[in-house]
Amino acid sequence: MTTDHDVTEEPRIRTTKAGAKRRKNTKAGRKRRQSKRPPPKRERVRARKKIERFQVDPNLIWVVVRSEPARALKCAEVLRERGLPVFDARVEEKVVPEGGKARITRPQVLKRLMFVGVSPCAECLPIGNAYVQAVYCRGEGCALWLEAERAHGIEPMAFSPSAMQRFADHVTGHLVKDEEAGAVCEALFAIGEQVRVVDGAYASFNAIIEEFIAKSWRYKAAVNIFGRATTVQFNEDQLEAA
Repeated sequence: MTTDHDVTEEPRIRTTKAGAKRRKNTKAGRKRRQSKRPPPKRERVRARKKIERFQVDPNLIWVVVRSEPARALKCAEVLRERGLPVFDARVEEKVVPEGGKARITRPQVLKRLMFVGVSPCAECLPIGNAYVQAVYCRGEGCALWLEAERAHGIEPMAFSPSAMQRFADHVTGHLVKDEEAGAVCEALFAIGEQVRVVDGAYASFNAIIEEFIAKSWRYKAAVNIFGRATTVQFNEDQLEAA
């Protein structure tokens, strides 16, 4: 016969907020939370800033080169240092990493391709450098890419100044179907978006975009000055993502 004194009760574990917090902050707890999170991904939330019009030199012909992978910026820089104009179209895009701070990037429109202005009477193409991978050349009844070292003495596939200007205007958004496009590019900042002023009398103040003026490509923004909102007009380069 058993009595109440013979039954051993298991000790009751008391759950408290402090104990739950300690368990949450343990290494095992952190690993459990991280395993449940989706992998981070980048998301482009604002399209692009209007690109300035590229003015083509009418006294030059334009040849196409392809840069080495991940060397487009350096390739264009070296060509310009030699006095050669380069059409390397880039757009400004605002990228917001998941859970991170917004930043502005400048990706190429034409991946690794750039157009270089050269004299039509040049005996050889003055474009050889360590960052040029290939040149678009004219073959027998066809056009082909030749490695930069083999392109000397070969006739390049050249574009006239008028054709180059029309092409550049389409790429940069200044022409659409051969008609002037006007303000066809999307503004970099959206109405209601919070930004930071980086230049001018209100530098370092935060502001809220109220209006985008497409004709002048300016923004009206409410600047938070010591708790009071004051509407001010800004150029796009005076603002950055907050």
